[in-house]
Amino acid sequence: MPVEAFVMIGVEDRKQNNIEVHWFTDGSCQFRHLQNARFSAFNISVDLCSNDQERCQYAKDFKSPCMIPPSVVPVLSSRTPGEQDILLSDIQR
Repeated sequence: MPVEAFVMIGVEDRKQNNIEVHWFTDGSCQFRHLQNARFSAFNISVDLCSNDQERCQYAKDFKSPCMIPPSVVPVLSSRTPGEQDILLSDIQR
């Protein structure tokens, strides 16, 4: 099953069962001090755990090997459009 379908099914299942869906975003700007070399990107991920107890158990299990739990699924990663000059990736309007 493609990741996109897996995420859509997981999110829809949680919505139908009134389970809160946890989304995470992050971004960064590299070489922000170099006007001609800097670039930035961002990521959106979703946590498909069914409850906080499951989420806490995954956090304990994956803390030591410093790995991302299988419940956290990347949804979108991309370069950020526009000129960037801050530590984070920011979509400017």
